[in-house]
Amino acid sequence: MSVFLACIFIGNAAREYSIRNGADEFTINLFFWGGIGLGVLIFVFVILFLDPIVNWIVKRFLNNSKSKLVEEQEDDSKNIQIVNSTENFELNEKHMQSFPNIIEEEPAFEVEKKISETILENEEPIEISDIEKIRIKAKSESEKIVQEKLGFIVQYTKEKFAPYSSDEEINRFNIYLIEFLKDSKIDTITPIRVNTLKTIDLMHFGWNVWHHYRGNNQRKDVAKFLKIVFSESFKEMEESTIEKLLSSRKEEGLIKIEDNLL
Repeated sequence: MSVFLACIFIGNAAREYSIRNGADEFTINLFFWGGIGLGVLIFVFVILFLDPIVNWIVKRFLNNSKSKLVEEQEDDSKNIQIVNSTENFELNEKHMQSFPNIIEEEPAFEVEKKISETILENEEPIEISDIEKIRIKAKSESEKIVQEKLGFIVQYTKEKFAPYSSDEEINRFNIYLIEFLKDSKIDTITPIRVNTLKTIDLMHFGWNVWHHYRGNNQRKDVAKFLKIVFSESFKEMEESTIEKLLSSRKEEGLIKIEDNLL
């Protein structure tokens, strides 16, 4: 569009020139179209000849600029490498200066090592006495018996409470029961709810597991444990009453007194 307007402008300038010189109509039109044709020729000349020359000059200038930039970057890189090499050399030199100290210290370390090995060789192995062996064996057997008793009590609890309580409640009760029998612990207990089982059943159960385990707890401890764990069931009974009635009416209730659970 800009080229067309430029050609019109040239044609119009030629037309005005012919009018000022008093030319006739035919000459005026001839100058007009001749000016337009001249503008077209100038445009074609620029496209065919000047444009490649201009592009070549621009590219050459850009290439020169890029070459200078690359050379500057290479110079900077070389300078950085020289600096790094100098620093590494200084570090290595410092390391080499400390290296003789390490070499001098190694013989002393070897001497100490040999002395330690000699001392260990001269020491006689400590033998465990026969009495100590008996103690260890007895303790191991005692722990085994305790674990067997607790395993049996856990299974007994599941069998007796399965029809009357949920799995979650039974598992939680077993945790409380084991801690009580082993360590006499009655801490952080959430009361257990049971259906159908009465206080006599719970007291008989408490006496059965306590009698089977034979730990350090007394009857009063069993009564306290039952009162806390089954607080809803024993809300009308005192601990002293529970203690007295633990093994009463042996043949009554769903859970009866058993002198031997095995």
